[in-house]
Amino acid sequence: MSSPAQQAANELRWWLKLPPVNLIARQDHIRFRHAMYLVIHQVASVLYTVNNLPDTMYFPSRLSGARPAFDGMLNAPVQAGNCLTDLACTRDATLTWQRASKLITETLAFVETASDAPIEKVQEVVAPCSPGQMQNRADAIAVRLHLVEEVEAVMLGGSLARGTADEQSDIDIHVFCRVLPSADIRRNLIAAWPDVQQPPLIEPACDTVWLGGVLVHLRYWQSGEVDQWLRFLSSPYQTMLLAEELQIGQALFDPGKRISSWQQIVALPPRALVEMVIGQARQRLAAFRVLWHEACALQDPIHQYCLMNQAVHDWLVACYIRNNRFLSTPRWTHRDMMNLPYIPDNLDRRLIGLVDAIENVAEANRRFSDLEILWTELPGF
Repeated sequence: MSSPAQQAANELRWWLKLPPVNLIARQDHIRFRHAMYLVIHQVASVLYTVNNLPDTMYFPSRLSGARPAFDGMLNAPVQAGNCLTDLACTRDATLTWQRASKLITETLAFVETASDAPIEKVQEVVAPCSPGQMQNRADAIAVRLHLVEEVEAVMLGGSLARGTADEQSDIDIHVFCRVLPSADIRRNLIAAWPDVQQPPLIEPACDTVWLGGVLVHLRYWQSGEVDQWLRFLSSPYQTMLLAEELQIGQALFDPGKRISSWQQIVALPPRALVEMVIGQARQRLAAFRVLWHEACALQDPIHQYCLMNQAVHDWLVACYIRNNRFLSTPRWTHRDMMNLPYIPDNLDRRLIGLVDAIENVAEANRRFSDLEILWTELPGF
């Protein structure tokens, strides 16, 4: 498989390991719909590749005419086009995920080999845990981590650092190292912890493990690369996640003041950077407009759904950086953006209306006009 398709297959496996059901429970509609758009593109990338067709994971989306194309593929789940349409058109989130997980499993069957490790869902072993208890657990994890020789700093990120955590939240920890420890070293490190409840998932530069009923993500960064990335903050897209986490992060171990120095760099994005990000998003809006009207004319809900979720994400990135905040994916925006100083009125409700399932193609045609109105309400300087 090509590299993009292999990455797409890996992402699909990840959805099965850690299903996005917590997004449904939290009524985080924007991020759930973004997740389903990603699933559609990842399934498409894998199926196009196994049928010896060009890859389709693009921004803006190129999934025009996806339904008949996938229904006619030799190597694809039965009525794959109809299945993708269901993901774009089913409003009930629980039913949408049931259909998505089935399609993911059937799609991966076309790329799995006898040597592939079986897909194992991470079994939920949740124990009630308040944000304060999670904070104590994060502090304890940091103590364990900074005993590793190559670790230079440890930072708490995610919803716990943002102050938006609840009892369903994960603990997100960023570990900055002189040299990244190998997967075996990280696996052995976690195995020695007394409160591990099942074997961890060891992924490239990111590990996931249940500790005392709480899901913990450990993301590893090489400190020297962080220095280089932040030196070129004028091109932020490859470092958006890191910049976002540094802005809200809480240092748990930082003897060399590495975290605090990086946070000074990202605290207030330069005006030139803000204008560049917003300007590029405005330029892409024109391309989205053309593709959107073509999809509407063809009554193509799969393409409409993907285009709108991409275009809304573009607007959210622009909105956040206008508020001097970095945004990589729309996580916690339904709670977080209400605290931003420059946002349109009733924003959460309006965004949900844009990215929601397309039950009626004719009704959905007006969505792009609603998005363009949001752009007119994004304050200038």
